[in-house]
Amino acid sequence: MPYPCRGENDRARVAACLRVFCDRSLHRCFSPISKNREKQEIAFVNERVKLGLFCLVWLLVLVYVGLSAANTLQAASNFQQQYTGTRRRDVNAIRPWMTIQVISHVYLVPEDYLCGSVKIAKTDPLRKATLYTVASRKRQPVTQVIHVLQYAILTYRKEHPHTSQAQPLWSRVKLPVPEERVT
Repeated sequence: MPYPCRGENDRARVAACLRVFCDRSLHRCFSPISKNREKQEIAFVNERVKLGLFCLVWLLVLVYVGLSAANTLQAASNFQQQYTGTRRRDVNAIRPWMTIQVISHVYLVPEDYLCGSVKIAKTDPLRKATLYTVASRKRQPVTQVIHVLQYAILTYRKEHPHTSQAQPLWSRVKLPVPEERVT
């Protein structure tokens, strides 16, 4: 349909022209083509949101993995330091999870001597308990029990210098080497 208002200034013709323009504009807004376009735009926005959430989740996973790796390396380093300190029989390597029997064996100090320094009787079941348990039963901080044991070990070493040079049993035991089979 040709535009009815070209070149004419009549009011009726201008009104008709506006009517035709508005009808075409409204037709354009409500046509099925525009509805599909809107659906495509919404789908595009939904895809962008999904992609953004996916990237955010991956970023959180990477941060978690990085922090876990850092914590694992720190734990391995702490374990290595404790192991090295124990092998050198450094009294600073005593930990609250150790028992008096373990400390006696590692530091080559008689168990009775260590129990006497912490004031535990020979028949007391605390002899086989961890330092955490000993401290809680004695109502003392664990650090205080550890310091008492460290001081007792150092005192014993000064009084008996020849025994502190000996090696504990676990470091002297030689495991048999399996023989190779000749075929």
